[in-house]
Amino acid sequence: MTTTIKYTNSDGVLVSLEQAERLKFYNKETYNNGLLKKIEKFGLKNRDSDETLLRSIEYYLDTDEVFEDIVNQYITTVKYLYVYYDMITNTNGDVYYEYVLYTYGNIDFKRRKVVNNEGLLLAICLVDLNTNEIKKQAKYFYGDLSIYKRVNYEDPFLVISYENDEVSTLYIYDNDYTLSEFLSSDISNVFIWNDYPYYHNFLPMLPEDITV
Repeated sequence: MTTTIKYTNSDGVLVSLEQAERLKFYNKETYNNGLLKKIEKFGLKNRDSDETLLRSIEYYLDTDEVFEDIVNQYITTVKYLYVYYDMITNTNGDVYYEYVLYTYGNIDFKRRKVVNNEGLLLAICLVDLNTNEIKKQAKYFYGDLSIYKRVNYEDPFLVISYENDEVSTLYIYDNDYTLSEFLSSDISNVFIWNDYPYYHNFLPMLPEDITV
């Protein structure tokens, strides 16, 4: 197995170890055989301190690893521990994860999310820790910047919220719409609803083709 270490600043730009250690906030990324294994995030201890410490860990579980063993290994070393598991990748390079957050050693929440091959968030939801019910369902559309205007490339053009797998609101340009309001608005001439069936329901979260 080949292990590679990369360092990035708070904007995700690659830096050297020497540069990273001079920053107030930086990330240490570990890759095994080219696949992301762990992200250790460092930052200032507090606003009044120049001391930098490990603030959080994102760990990507392999199928041959035991979830509880990894949690026990890291849970006392960091304030925030994210453990990602059940990873599924489609042919477009979109990746589905389920993950949990531990804060000060206690489980905080469980979520599921999908990111595309550029790391942009496509879908996310909260999973009830007791009932496993899916809550706070949302999907995100970005699109070509020359067509779908937005401030930054990482910002979504359209955010769609769902309840019980059905569209509840569409958020665009600081306005909320019901689906019927959106379809009767001028914006529907830019985002052609019928061309994007992925967004018609929350499930499936992982796109089945390249139409997103």
